[in-house]
Amino acid sequence: MADFKRTSRNRSTPSTRLESLEPRHLMTATAFVEASLTPQALGYILSTEIADIDGDGDGDLIVSNTPGSYGMGDLRWHRNDDGVFAESQVLIDVDEVWSIEFADLDGDGDLDILLATQHTFDNGNDETDDSIAWYANDGQGNFSNRIVIDQLENSGGLVAGDIDGDGDVDFIASQRHSDEIRYYENLGNGLTFQLHSIASDDSTFLLNNTPRPWEQSHVLADMDGDADLDIVTTTIYGVVWLENLDGAGNFFTLPHDVSPIPAFEAIAIHVADIDQDDDLDVVVGSDISVGRASWFENLGGGQFADEVIIGLADDQVETVNAADMDGDGDIDLIYADWWANMTWAENVDNTFTQLHRLPNYSPPEGFPLFPLPRHIIVSDFDHDGDADVIYSSYHERKLAIFENRLVGDVNDDGVFDSADLVQIFQAGVYEDDIAMNASFDQGDWNNDGEFDSADLVVAFQAGNYSANAKSNALVAQFDPFTLGTFEQDKRAKRPAHLP
Repeated sequence: MADFKRTSRNRSTPSTRLESLEPRHLMTATAFVEASLTPQALGYILSTEIADIDGDGDGDLIVSNTPGSYGMGDLRWHRNDDGVFAESQVLIDVDEVWSIEFADLDGDGDLDILLATQHTFDNGNDETDDSIAWYANDGQGNFSNRIVIDQLENSGGLVAGDIDGDGDVDFIASQRHSDEIRYYENLGNGLTFQLHSIASDDSTFLLNNTPRPWEQSHVLADMDGDADLDIVTTTIYGVVWLENLDGAGNFFTLPHDVSPIPAFEAIAIHVADIDQDDDLDVVVGSDISVGRASWFENLGGGQFADEVIIGLADDQVETVNAADMDGDGDIDLIYADWWANMTWAENVDNTFTQLHRLPNYSPPEGFPLFPLPRHIIVSDFDHDGDADVIYSSYHERKLAIFENRLVGDVNDDGVFDSADLVQIFQAGVYEDDIAMNASFDQGDWNNDGEFDSADLVVAFQAGNYSANAKSNALVAQFDPFTLGTFEQDKRAKRPAHLP
């Protein structure tokens, strides 16, 4: 195995490649249409995850929230009923949950819940009952009482996996203002865990010097291709990875660089094979003067290329994810900044010059705070074969879904044809005098709040239109390439490849 050595802290930061600076409304066959899951979440959202906890084969939505009062938080379950999330029900009555992980800790074939919680007693003495605990699942979404693993103040960053290669599920956790990652070895059926401290030999390796526990971001993944789980983690200096030396959970504590050190405060990370070369690359959301989303190519064996900046944001990038957003077989990226500006970056031959903004965030009137996104989850929750988005934010108390839709397909039958054109014009909002009054189902396909000729240009240039005899007659009345007039004599200007 190659010996990777940490270079000097005083080195200059390598030059970065800037792929794009500003999200634009570009021609794409994919649109994400917002549909609020609940008008208002019950409290400030701390954690959001997707997991099949009732064993019916689809992903349920689990949300932890606190209403801002001591002792009143809970963990809620939106059951996925054939692609539709039901109203929430209380799953576990528990206080502030900073981190959730779902894993089969007892080896019985279903997903148990692992939680890092914080509770401060409302007695004026700042007494706390912070813990890492798990709840056993009976296979149908009914959970046991709390089984405490450790009393750890300000804990978070839970990630589960078979770290020591013995066939059961272990996990890691971290603690705010600590330079330590804790590895909990499962000694069998989740009944006993042995704690191993992974502390760095490098005194400048400070993992979690942040007042916000949710910024402790770790990933378990095989970064060097030796078939065991390494640890990738954020620090106040950038991103590093810790090598699992023997596959048995013995870690090399001098971290390997992913990002240049010193560089930036890394907030969020995700790993995926972006360039499809059979190793795992790293996606980073960070904060340096302005927020930015970047990716680092794994050159093999856990050695990384210089940073490639995907896009700059209005403020620090709080959450990142990677998935095939447009169904073309490669891995795209999606991220959100403090102000809930969500952008997905389209992968075109391993470059991300095409950025698409999801529907813009509009804060409630008089809203005094930034929304602070908590998670972006990508999942085909409605079982239609494409990637949908689930979004949550803390201050805004918002939980929303963005359904992946075909541009132009307003009746959601999977085809953009004459029936859709009839529906949008019957809605009566085409180039009307009312500002910002159009939705996707009323013809706003470029997310500017209006239905006008620009939307038809987007739809037809995306190449989605399915022509038939009826549609030819209707399209003959409307020419998106002549600024949306209904004059039959301008048909001559239509490009020859259109019906």
